[in-house]
Amino acid sequence: GAGAHARSLSAVAPAVACHLRALALVGAGSAVAAGRRCALLLQVAQVARAGGALAAAIAHCRDALRLARSLESAGLMARAALIFGGAFVATRIDDELVSMLEETLPLLPATAVAERAQVSARLAAALQPAEDPREPMHTARGAIALARQCGDQGVLLRTLRSAISALMDFAPASERYELNREYIALALRADDLAEQFRGQMRLMIDCVELGRGDGFASAVRACDHIARSLGLPHYQWRAASAQVFRAIVQGDFDAAEQHLQVAQEFAARCEDRGADLALALQRLDLLEATAAGEPQRIEAGVQAVEEVFPELSWAEVFVRTYLLNLRRRHGLAVTAAHDVDAALVERVLSWGDRMSIGDLVELAVHRGDRDLCERVYAALSPYADQCAHWGLMGMGWCGPIAYLLASCDQFLGRTTQALAHLQTARALAEQMRSGPALKKIDALQQALQTGRESQAAPGGAPRCDRLVLQADGEMWRCLLYTSDAADEFCHGWVWVGGGG
Repeated sequence: GAGAHARSLSAVAPAVACHLRALALVGAGSAVAAGRRCALLLQVAQVARAGGALAAAIAHCRDALRLARSLESAGLMARAALIFGGAFVATRIDDELVSMLEETLPLLPATAVAERAQVSARLAAALQPAEDPREPMHTARGAIALARQCGDQGVLLRTLRSAISALMDFAPASERYELNREYIALALRADDLAEQFRGQMRLMIDCVELGRGDGFASAVRACDHIARSLGLPHYQWRAASAQVFRAIVQGDFDAAEQHLQVAQEFAARCEDRGADLALALQRLDLLEATAAGEPQRIEAGVQAVEEVFPELSWAEVFVRTYLLNLRRRHGLAVTAAHDVDAALVERVLSWGDRMSIGDLVELAVHRGDRDLCERVYAALSPYADQCAHWGLMGMGWCGPIAYLLASCDQFLGRTTQALAHLQTARALAEQMRSGPALKKIDALQQALQTGRESQAAPGGAPRCDRLVLQADGEMWRCLLYTSDAADEFCHGWVWVGGGG
C-alpha cells in the first residue's frame, strides 16, 4: 500500500519509513513470518539502494540473505544477491558479492530460467576486471541468450544491466553500443529512470570509444536531464562528472572546473565509493591542462589519485604508467615505488585496456625501448579507428588511438605510416570536436613533415634514435636527438603521451 506508493525515487525516505514500519509489525517466529520479513527487507534494501543509501541497502541485504538461507529459498537468496550487487562499481571485485552469487547460482533449478539469467549475468559482472576477461564475457553473453528465451522484457532489462557491465571496456564497442541502445529502449518502456541513466552513461562511453561526438553530447545531456529528474546526489555527481568529461575533451576548461566542483559537492552527499577515483582522475586531467607550470599542484593531484589505490583492485594496472609518465613530464620526484616494472607491463598488455596500453607508448619512448614500442603498436593497431578512454572508472579521454600509433611510428622512424595514422586521428578528433586533440595532431604532423624535409635535404639530419620529453605548457617538447650530435634539436612541439 503506502510503501509501494512512496517507492518513487523522489520519495525514498518515506518509502523506507513505510517498509520499516511494516517490518516492525511482522513477527519472526514462523517460516511464513520469516519469509515475509525477508521480502520486506529486500524491498527496503532496493529502495535504499536506489536512493544512494548504499550502506543501509547492503546491511538489509545481508539480513535478508541470512533469512533466505534459513528458509532454504534459492529465489530469495538470488534477490538478495542481485540487490546487494546493484550499485555502480568500478575496478573493484567484491569478494562478498561473488561469494553470494556463487552460492546462489547452483541452488537455482534449471526451470528458474529468469533467475539463472540474472544471477549469471551479475556474477559475470562481479568477476570483472578478471585476469582473463574472456570467461566473464562468455558468461555474460550466455546470460543474455538465456534471458531472451524468457520472453519477459523485465527479465531482459535486468539481465542486460549486469551483462553489459561484464562487457564494458572489454567487448567490441560496436557490440556494446547496440546492447546499450536496446537496454535504454527497454528502460524507457518500463519508465525506469535509474536504468535509463545507467544505459546513457554506458552509451556515452561507447560513443567516446567510437568517436561519435554527436552521440557523446546527446548521452551527456540525457544523463543531466535524468539526474535532475531523479534529484538524488548518487546520480547527480555522475551527471556532473560527465559534463566535466565533455568539457575537457572539447577544451572548455573553465566549464570543466565549474562542473567538477558541482560533482564534488554532490559526491560528498552520497555513499558512492566510485566518486573517489573518478573525480580525482578528472581533477588531475584538468590540472594537466591548466597548471602545467605548477608542479606542486600537479603533485597534490597525483597524490590524491595514489591515495585511492589501496581500496581498488586493478587500479594500479589502469593508472600507474599514466602517473609515472606524468611525474616525469612535470619534473616530479620518481622513486622505485612509482616505477613500472616488466611484470606490470605484461599485465597491461595481456589485459588489453587501450587507455593503459596507450600509456606504454610514452614509457617505451622514454626508455628508448623499440621492442616494447612494437608490441604496443601491434596491440593498438586493431583499434586504429577508435579512441582510448578511462571508461566509467575515470571518465577521461586519451584521444584517437591512431594518434598513439602515429607516435609509435615517429619513434620507430616510419614517417609515411605516421602521417597516414594522423589523417584517421584528425577525422576522429573533428567528430569529437576536440580542439586540444587537433592541436596535438597538428604539432605532430608538423614535426613529421619537418623531419621528412630534413631527411630529404642534402646532408640531412641522421636517423633519430631517442627522445627526451620536457613539460612546457599544454604541449610536450619532444627533443629528438641523434647519436651523432647529442645536443642537436631536430623536431618541434609534439605530444607523445597516453592518458589525459
